[in-house]
Amino acid sequence: MNHDRCISGIIAGTTAVALTHPIDTLKIHYQIGKNSRLPTKFGSLYRGVLVNSLSVASFYGTFFPTYALIKSQLEKRDIKAVNTINMLAGYTSSVLASLLGYPFHLIKIRQQSLTLPNNKNYTIPRIIGSIYLRDGIPGFWRGSSFALLRNFDYAIQLPNYEYMKNRSNNPTYSAFTSKFITSTILYPIDISCTLAINSTKFKHVETFISMSNFYRGYLMYVSRSIPATIVAFNIYEYLQKNRISNILSHGED
Repeated sequence: MNHDRCISGIIAGTTAVALTHPIDTLKIHYQIGKNSRLPTKFGSLYRGVLVNSLSVASFYGTFFPTYALIKSQLEKRDIKAVNTINMLAGYTSSVLASLLGYPFHLIKIRQQSLTLPNNKNYTIPRIIGSIYLRDGIPGFWRGSSFALLRNFDYAIQLPNYEYMKNRSNNPTYSAFTSKFITSTILYPIDISCTLAINSTKFKHVETFISMSNFYRGYLMYVSRSIPATIVAFNIYEYLQKNRISNILSHGED
């Protein structure tokens, strides 16, 4: 069952990226204050899509099976508080998934933040080389402390999502509402993570204090994150209920 969940998560994440990556690119430019030089060419809007697909696919491919596993283990301990189970499972699984795919996420943001369409520095080998030369291996997890704080998103979202889905049996409504609530509360952490990745002289406290607008680019963020969440969760739920097990079983025949 876990490999079913993993494959479903990979398909869901990749599809979400394909549909929402241009908005994600615009969001990054708004967050780092480059909204006066927004990319307009189609190719520029999809800059970093390969790495983003790897990032999101690895995240959801890890998150969904890990969430189900942790949740089942907690339920075996006869914990009565369902929301507590969903909160712990959501946060723990999202942290593990984020740490695994964070280097992809960092490279993706570096690619998207470059403004010149013919800038050769945005190629993946050059970005990997520059990160390694400046910070070594730890550099690929630069800003990850903010990313781990951002994972509280799932500690809030998953209990709300599960509750609303059980009440309404509507994954779209549940994904929309739960993501909107968490995005509004935790957006300052997301923008801090983006600034941390792009800052050449990054200091956690100084970045936080010097930010003049915690919600810069918020509308662009929810324009991407909410549709992406709706797509990912609907596809995952659909594949789990209808298709993926049958596809896998036919492949083994």
